[in-house]
Amino acid sequence: MLGSVNDGLMNQTYISDLQKHIGDEVTLKGWLYNMRSSGKLMFPQLRDGTGITQCAAAKNSVSPEIGDALKPLGQESALPASGRVR
Repeated sequence: MLGSVNDGLMNQTYISDLQKHIGDEVTLKGWLYNMRSSGKLMFPQLRDGTGITQCAAAKNSVSPEIGDALKPLGQESALPASGRVR
């Protein structure tokens, strides 16, 4: 059964298990499926081998370096995403 994996560097949660982690801080590792932006919000969609989820971040809640690093990423770029599950 899939769940959280400790790879020695950080814990990973699979997208299919997000419903078990409501309110928890998790780290997802996967590929960028799509990126949308709406004014002050960014909506990267991330996929792993178990599903697709949409993340949300206020542009002023991430460092300018992270915001700038996300802009040129293309579909299927590998990336981790950490945050609280809602």
